[in-house]
Amino acid sequence: MLPLKTSDFENVTMLAVIEHIENVKGLLSECKRVLKDNGRLIITTPAKRAKPILDIFSKIYLVDDRMISQHKRYYTRKTLKSLLELYFKEVKVIPFQFGFNLLVVCNNKKL
Repeated sequence: MLPLKTSDFENVTMLAVIEHIENVKGLLSECKRVLKDNGRLIITTPAKRAKPILDIFSKIYLVDDRMISQHKRYYTRKTLKSLLELYFKEVKVIPFQFGFNLLVVCNNKKL
């Protein structure tokens, strides 16, 4: 549990974080807990289709190999939406950068 008050934040932002987390469900549960009613969770993450490209880029030193090797998982639009719908009522998953990355906006309306 994070040392933060319940329902204390209007927004929680995770940019290129969720793919590095082992206990994603615990993290999402904490995000939901600290968000106010109608608060927003904003996430970006590489899409599953980006994995082979990131692997190649890391081999030719265009991206940091240490960061790519720390990715625990990659998501499709569908798998990410399904996961987040366990915690949030309104979930929008928007591909960007030719579908190689995903932007997610979740609203913390009460289920």
